[in-house]
Amino acid sequence: MTGAEALAAPRIATVLVVDDDRLNRVALAELFQDDCRVLMARDGQSGLDIIAREAVSLVLLDVSMPGMDGYDVLRAIRATERSHNLPVLFITGMSDAPDEKR
Repeated sequence: MTGAEALAAPRIATVLVVDDDRLNRVALAELFQDDCRVLMARDGQSGLDIIAREAVSLVLLDVSMPGMDGYDVLRAIRATERSHNLPVLFITGMSDAPDEKR
């Protein structure tokens, strides 16, 4: 492959799924696995560790997790130069309006 071909090659996006529920992680990973590289973390700190060492394109982040919840993880993501513009989508099973507006 020449340098020009390497530049033209499509870049595979890396999606990070952060959720404390294993079934949710697997289900979300299955949605993206054919088109993206999928990484999974079972808690907020593990997700932040992955973001610190990997070139992540998108984070699917559970809102409600024990310890560091999704809001805490998002604040930590936004606080670093490397990841402050990283796209993050919250995922949640919450149905209360007060929870959704937090």
